[in-house]
Amino acid sequence: MSKQYIFLFFCIFLAFSCNKNKKVAIIPNVQIKLNDNWTFRKAGTNEWMPAQVPGNVISDLLNNEKIDDPFFQNNEKALEWIEKETWEYRTSFDAPLDVQKNDMVSLHFAGLDTYADVFLNEQLVLKADNMFRSWDVPCNGRLKERGNTLRVIFHPVVDEGMKKLRKLPYSLPAANENAPVGERTSIYTRKAAFQYGWDMAPRLLTCGIWRAVTLNAWSNAKISDIYLYPQNISKELADYLTFVEIQTTKEGDYELTLNIDNETVKAPVKVHLKLGKNIEKFNFQITNPNLWWCNGMGTHYLYTLQAELSKDNNLIADKTEKFGVRKLELVQEPDPTGRSFFFRLNGVPIFMKGANYIPPDVLTTRVSGERYSELISSVAESNMNMLRIWGGGIYENDSLYNECDRNGILVWQDFMFTSGLQPGDSTHLDNIRKEIAENIKRLRNHPCMALWCGNSKNLAFWGKMGWRNLFSKTIADQIWNNYQRIFYDIIPSAINTYSPHIPYWASSPSAYGDMPSDTTSGDWNDWSVWYGTEPFSAYTNRQSGRFVSEYGMQSFPYLRTLKSFAGDETLNPRSPIVEARQRSRMPWISSRTNGNQMIINYIQMYYNMPADFESFVYLSQVMQADALKTAIEAHRLQRPHCMGSLYWHLNDCWPTISWSTIDYFGNWKPAQYSVKRAFANISVIPRLEGDKVKVYIASDSLATVDATLKLQVIDFNGRELWSSSKPTVIKPNTSELLWSGNLGRICPEDQKIRAFLVASILTTQKTISDNLLYFIEPQYLDLPLVNIKYTITGQVNRFEMDISSSNLAKNVVLVTRLNDAHFSDNNFDLLPGQPRHVTIAYPGTKAELQNEIQLFTLVNSY
Repeated sequence: MSKQYIFLFFCIFLAFSCNKNKKVAIIPNVQIKLNDNWTFRKAGTNEWMPAQVPGNVISDLLNNEKIDDPFFQNNEKALEWIEKETWEYRTSFDAPLDVQKNDMVSLHFAGLDTYADVFLNEQLVLKADNMFRSWDVPCNGRLKERGNTLRVIFHPVVDEGMKKLRKLPYSLPAANENAPVGERTSIYTRKAAFQYGWDMAPRLLTCGIWRAVTLNAWSNAKISDIYLYPQNISKELADYLTFVEIQTTKEGDYELTLNIDNETVKAPVKVHLKLGKNIEKFNFQITNPNLWWCNGMGTHYLYTLQAELSKDNNLIADKTEKFGVRKLELVQEPDPTGRSFFFRLNGVPIFMKGANYIPPDVLTTRVSGERYSELISSVAESNMNMLRIWGGGIYENDSLYNECDRNGILVWQDFMFTSGLQPGDSTHLDNIRKEIAENIKRLRNHPCMALWCGNSKNLAFWGKMGWRNLFSKTIADQIWNNYQRIFYDIIPSAINTYSPHIPYWASSPSAYGDMPSDTTSGDWNDWSVWYGTEPFSAYTNRQSGRFVSEYGMQSFPYLRTLKSFAGDETLNPRSPIVEARQRSRMPWISSRTNGNQMIINYIQMYYNMPADFESFVYLSQVMQADALKTAIEAHRLQRPHCMGSLYWHLNDCWPTISWSTIDYFGNWKPAQYSVKRAFANISVIPRLEGDKVKVYIASDSLATVDATLKLQVIDFNGRELWSSSKPTVIKPNTSELLWSGNLGRICPEDQKIRAFLVASILTTQKTISDNLLYFIEPQYLDLPLVNIKYTITGQVNRFEMDISSSNLAKNVVLVTRLNDAHFSDNNFDLLPGQPRHVTIAYPGTKAELQNEIQLFTLVNSY
């Protein structure tokens, strides 16, 4: 039999009941993968080329050397023709008679992007129109034993979208899509919005078979779905109601057994199943369960549930589901400043620390399981406990959610609606209804799932941004009615039906009661810094939102990332290739204001002019790091008013200049190291408030900690000007003021330009947190020239670096010129006479590392 045939036979099951030696016969379900031997062509041509499935047409053209790298220079512009063509994919496969004789035989398409006609043996069997859905095609009686042909024809998404656009007597607005107003079609098609072009993404409109294709066959019955509905969860007992969905072709009496971690929790129960779909409900309990906690709060234990369906002592079907035992609530209760907005996990209020996540590649099928693993490992290493899956990308692959489960990363899951209104015809709404139900059912059992969010920014654009004023009252009422049907009816109804244990939030940002966002309730997007051009002090000088779900600052990636797309072009902050790669535009400020100019403006606000372009890149990065550190610390110190800080955004979908803290190649920018320190479970935070120096503590630990607060003011040469220490008790899960004093008492006026405060929290074992406070902005500091010394030990791949300086070296950033490296610590201030130890993961030898490592400091960048 061909290698493409993978038969998933159930393992031999031994019945250890009354008759311990009786073997249970196995009846197989069959799944044949059809991902191999695909070819594709542009419709109307005779040139068939090898194709990858899962895959997409742009990757296939690139792999066949028919196009240049779409990420290099301005190649994306030269590839716009691809979106205007029709593309055809084909393969052939065998279907042995023992497969065909099953009661049910079907083709399963896990993902088709997007308008696709599917032909089986030259018969049209499916017309697909939604990237976010899967499709099943019954094919009993349609198969041959040898040489079945399967063809998929993909129609241009823009053409199909324009047909829908022209049917309406008005044009629905869609922000950010890279197309002229009046020709923006993304909102008419259920496809990843960012592929139409966004403020951090290129316009690369793909098509293709983007998820797996299988031929499935089964008889008698199969378990098609399991829902684990938590009833009551505590550390003493976990009580679940389990819904087992079973498809049958033969009515009759069956037995269903539930096992958890190979232990039976529900002894065989007799069930009578009718023909078709059946849903059977069972209760089970776990005594003294291992609770699932988010990152930094405890372990992330995962149980394995196996449901087994038997008939006449034959094992007919089984299904396995991983789950974590936890109780998660979104708490919105009245309080002195409005209404709370926080998550309570296993009875504990949790301050959410994290970022917004976008797909790691605009060509989404190129993201491997290893890449997901590396990215979520970075998230966990950075002391984060939540990611928001942004609504302009995709409902992510199972691999991502599995990694979040394993690493304790909670997920705020947007549905795929962002920055654009939706048409309200019945066909479109029915398509959405099926998309929503399918993805809820796919994701609901993951313990990482914390929130369903209807859309990103749609309510804000409709109200505060004035979209409603673009239409007559009659049309505006019609559009608003469509909005309400989707976000106040279709989605919440699906959640109430399929996952009532996961809370729903209709639009981000918004206030309680589906009102426009404010700082007294709901979630808040704070773009006063960046789009509002305000200084970083805007984060600290006023009340933040209850849960800050977006804020951010752009920076340039490392020079080697820039060169990956710029090639040998001469680079400066506004050179043509750099301007072309920058997608953030701010015409309300001026016609020439874009993200690059905004980075320049913020550098000038806080730093001196860079000596050269490489220094400019460095300064943009430390500036971004300072902005995010300032924001995160401000949010944490406003607890419990503020209970969440998710910056925009974690990662990139191509090599670019953006708000990301991890670039397309997985390199941590300096900001990621600052984020890691700012999100630490226990963080000491000194601040200058007028003429007062105040030192706070923010703790997400559940333990009370007896410690010592040590304060020192030292000058840039290491001379101590003032010091103090006092015992302190760090209370669990809170933030509070530890110390306050007059600046003039601890630092003479003439020393402010050459001295700083070191705040440290010490226990008997070690320093558990430290932080620095400078008394003036970086551009005014009288920084000394530095004489950094370092040694590197190790032989290959992993190295140890000890680095020291006799005087202050501010914002030390370690960079490798050619190869990617990961440092355990980076973007730190090297204090006089205090060595720093850094571990380096580097794909090479010690000699190669020593040859290409670079050290940047603030004083050397001017």
